[in-house]
Amino acid sequence: MKENENVINNENTTKRGNNVSTKAIIGLIFIVVIVIGTIVFVFGKKDNNEIGKGNDLKAYEISNLQEFKGDLPSFKFTITGAFQSSLTDSEIKNMDLKVYEFDANIDTGWNVVKNKYVGIKVKDLLEETKIYESKSHEMTFEGDNRTAITYDLSKVTEKMFIVFLKDNKNIDDKQSVMLLNVGENYSYSLTQLVNIYVAHNIDNDVTIDDTTVGE
Repeated sequence: MKENENVINNENTTKRGNNVSTKAIIGLIFIVVIVIGTIVFVFGKKDNNEIGKGNDLKAYEISNLQEFKGDLPSFKFTITGAFQSSLTDSEIKNMDLKVYEFDANIDTGWNVVKNKYVGIKVKDLLEETKIYESKSHEMTFEGDNRTAITYDLSKVTEKMFIVFLKDNKNIDDKQSVMLLNVGENYSYSLTQLVNIYVAHNIDNDVTIDDTTVGE
């Protein structure tokens, strides 16, 4: 009986030892995978950040900015709120607005990608539509996909564009209009732009003549 008990105990000890070894191996493999994944991510992002290095172009930068002479795709977007306007590809061409083509390195949050875009500067659009002359202080870019982003007018930079083409293709088959903020992370841009809402400033409201109060 004792011999049987010893055999059983030895078998149990062996099983426990095997279980511990298996868990240790699995744990070691898991740690190695995490370390390798981290190394690949860090060095991969570093390499991506150097896309366009030959042109000294890094993240958040623009190069080869020049006037675009080609045809724009068919599109339409609106301006509502303190200003009312409906803009199409033909109207953009007829306005005193320069259409640009340029290369830009965009930070997607995971890596940096380089593409060629065609579009107009947001600042130029605000000046052409006289929005800069108003007392409005912010505007909201609204997407067809129920997304929106609000900018204070003072935060509009030379690196903010409304683009219609990306690598010679429509931005989107459904709505080829996009807000592109090269100077920020990609999350500060907006695809399928359909409307720009210009907020009414309280100073734009009609004032009440106090002499009529109580009459």
